[in-house]
Amino acid sequence: MFDIGFQELIMVFIISLFVVDPKKLPELSRKLGKWTNVIRGGMNEVKTHIEEEFKGIGLKGDDDARSLIKKVESAAYSQSADSPKDKITEPKGGA
Repeated sequence: MFDIGFQELIMVFIISLFVVDPKKLPELSRKLGKWTNVIRGGMNEVKTHIEEEFKGIGLKGDDDARSLIKKVESAAYSQSADSPKDKITEPKGGA
C-alpha cells in the first residue's frame, strides 16, 4: 500500500521520538496500527465490491474492461453517426 523503506521508517521513528513523548509512543503506534487496519479493511471491502460488480456484468480483468469501453465507445459513435444532426446556421444580418 505505502512504499516506505526501512530507512524512511527509522527516520519517522526518530522524528516521532522528538515530537511525541517516548512514554506515549507505544500508545500512539497502537492507535496508528488500528487506523491502518480500518483503512485496509475499507479498501478491501471496496475492492471486493468492485470485483463482484465486474463479475455481475461478465468482466474478469483489465482486458475485459478495456474491450467493454471500446464497445461502448464504438456504439456511441455509430449511434451519433446514424442520428440526424442539427444544422447550425449563422445568424442573418451579421453581428
